[in-house]
Amino acid sequence: MDALYQVWFVREIVHSDPTTGEIAEYEDIETLVGMYSTRQNAEAALERAKQFPAFKDHPECLKIYRQSVNRDGWTGGFATI
Repeated sequence: MDALYQVWFVREIVHSDPTTGEIAEYEDIETLVGMYSTRQNAEAALERAKQFPAFKDHPECLKIYRQSVNRDGWTGGFATI
C-alpha cells in the first residue's frame, strides 16, 4: 500500500463585527472523519458522513485527501513571526 485516503470536514467560519461589518475573527473547524485503504472506501465514507447532523448542512466541506505512506509529508520546515 502506497497511499491512504483521508476524509476530512473542513469549514472556515468568518465572524463579523455587527456594527462595522469588519471581520472580527476566523474559526476553523477541522474534523478527521476517517482514513481508508482505497478511494472507493473513502468515497463511501464521505457519502455516509453527509447524513451526520454535524455535516449534512455543509456537505461541500467534506473532502477526500490522498496521503502517501512511508514518506515525509512536511519537508520544508516552518517559520515563526
